[in-house]
Amino acid sequence: MQVIKDSKLNSKEIGKIIYEFKNTIGWNKSWELKLAEDMKETNSDYAILCATSFNKEYPNSYFVISNFNNRFFLTSHENVALVFQLIRKLIEIENNYKLINLNNNSKFEEWRKIKILIIHSELFHIFKKTKDTIEIMLSSTKSVQDNIFKSENIIFNEILEKLKVD
Repeated sequence: MQVIKDSKLNSKEIGKIIYEFKNTIGWNKSWELKLAEDMKETNSDYAILCATSFNKEYPNSYFVISNFNNRFFLTSHENVALVFQLIRKLIEIENNYKLINLNNNSKFEEWRKIKILIIHSELFHIFKKTKDTIEIMLSSTKSVQDNIFKSENIIFNEILEKLKVD
């Protein structure tokens, strides 16, 4: 098994590649099953099966993705170094993508918090404006009500004066 580390992240592990070499004349379907078990046990991201011969499913396979698992790469002995480097690069690209997504998620959370503060601020101003408008209307209504009461008193007093009998 090969542990892939990122030189930029203080040698932090970013992936694992498990590999197996088969130097037999015939192809054995159980190799892929065994490799799947090994991959699971080692928590590997990818697997390379390097063989000297392949079955009809993989004729003359110098480099092919397994039909059994799309994270398995089958190759010949001559191409194993190339395949290994390709998978290593793939792991680095996947890691960069994960980091970008994590960064974008944190930026999104930051934006969301700021947006919530802006919305709260806008709502506060809307409610304050509405409250001020209602107070002005109440004050205006109070003034009108006071004028009505004054007018009522004046009219009532005038009527009483006229109805007064000497």
